[in-house]
Amino acid sequence: MLQKHLTDRKDDPRALEREGDFFCHHDSSVAESVLDGQGVLFEDLANVCLAWFRKPPKALPPLALGGNELSAPKPLVLKAPAISGVW
Repeated sequence: MLQKHLTDRKDDPRALEREGDFFCHHDSSVAESVLDGQGVLFEDLANVCLAWFRKPPKALPPLALGGNELSAPKPLVLKAPAISGVW
């Protein structure tokens, strides 16, 4: 997750001069080729992400993964280290 305003991004990677500067660029053709090259490897994950995501400030619903007709899905517990500052 990028926690900076997109208006602060640099227009060119060569313009990165100091810590905290960033450049990002979306290239649809690269994204499509990566997705096409993966086949169905990430199709399930993509579908889970699409079904689970809610635009802020809406709360994300509980997420459970795994399971089959014999067992119930197990709740996913998200754990992350504490982060101080902006990254």
